[in-house]
Amino acid sequence: MDEYKNSFNRSGGQPNKTAAPAISRAIVQIVWIIAIFAFVEFLFFGIVFYRMFSRSFNTLDKGLNPKMDITQTFIGYTEQAKKVQHLLLLKVTRNETDRKEYRFSHPWIMNGKTLSSSIMEVRAPVTYSYYVNMKDPWKIICEGETLAIVAPKIQVEEPATDLSRLETHIDSGKLIFNEPAKLEELRKQFYTDMIKKAVSREYMDSVREDARRSLAEFANGWIIADLTGKYPVKYISVRFEDEEKFPLLNYSVKKY
Repeated sequence: MDEYKNSFNRSGGQPNKTAAPAISRAIVQIVWIIAIFAFVEFLFFGIVFYRMFSRSFNTLDKGLNPKMDITQTFIGYTEQAKKVQHLLLLKVTRNETDRKEYRFSHPWIMNGKTLSSSIMEVRAPVTYSYYVNMKDPWKIICEGETLAIVAPKIQVEEPATDLSRLETHIDSGKLIFNEPAKLEELRKQFYTDMIKKAVSREYMDSVREDARRSLAEFANGWIIADLTGKYPVKYISVRFEDEEKFPLLNYSVKKY
């Protein structure tokens, strides 16, 4: 007891103050550790919450923004921009050849083998113009960021033959008679044969993707002119009426 009193008296009757700052610093450090831990925990659960519910929010957004049928808007734009019944998609020029062979044989001579033959050809550049009819049914749907276009089937105008470059050729045979008349008949048949080629499955399928791209580019101009700010369109998908489903490839909207 005497030693405690002496110590108390030496300090002027005041308690020891050296322990107070240490305790304060410890408390501040503990508070900072708790605050940092709480912030990290908040950030972690915020990321988890976003990943868990962002998909649900996207689904809800699609539910609040259903498919929009804007076919009439497109028809109005085409009538104003083109003012034609046919929307021309592309032109293709081919060097076409019509060929016919005449053979002469007789069953009593050389067992019916060919005794003579003549080959005739008509050649000329032919231009095919492919289009879709604006008066036929269209279906334009805007769903989310994709504009889906169901267009009428591709059609082709009458082929345009470059008569200035039309050529004829005869590989003459000795026993084939009246060859000039036969060649003239082939020349007259040339145009009819080109019409058949123009609408053939082979020719139509060969231009289908180029026609699809051309229509998507036309729709791109319409989006920039009329739809910017109304619909968040980023992609264009085109299907023609005679196709069963949309292609896998979509076209990105270009902002000119």
